[in-house]
Amino acid sequence: MKKFIPVTLLAVLLCGCFSLKPAKTLNPSTFYNQTTSQNLQDLVLRLVNENGCTREAMGSTGEGSGNTTNEFHGSREVQQALRGSSQSVGKLMRALKDELEKLARANGASIDEEGSEGLGPGGHLARFEFEYTVGNAHGQVKAKLEGGDVNARKGQEQNFKMDLEIQEQVR
Repeated sequence: MKKFIPVTLLAVLLCGCFSLKPAKTLNPSTFYNQTTSQNLQDLVLRLVNENGCTREAMGSTGEGSGNTTNEFHGSREVQQALRGSSQSVGKLMRALKDELEKLARANGASIDEEGSEGLGPGGHLARFEFEYTVGNAHGQVKAKLEGGDVNARKGQEQNFKMDLEIQEQVR
């Protein structure tokens, strides 16, 4: 009986001095969950068709994520070979940016106003980037278009490669 009292007393003292908090749940945002690689690829294909471009080959996708007790980090990427005029791919990039910003906002995200854009050799939108925050999740959306020819005639079809990436971190 003598050994039981000190062990019990020690347990009571330790539990009283140190609070054991349950691990917080680190879930990605609803926006991130809705932008799976397959959903992104489907969005790109729809916008390719709506903006007068063609998909040259099946695109490639990639996903990765990791969790620790204090953090979640995930990334998704879609690469797609396209064919179209610089005007049509520029419209596609503008539509892609607008759709992703709209989806992020519809899922409660605020979008950093300091996003960036860049123009390609034909004057089309060739790159965009924006950051978003929703709850304790912070993410970044980036897209870039490579290819095209500065000497192409207006309306001439050209080959492009599009790379779209979404990364999110939750703390």
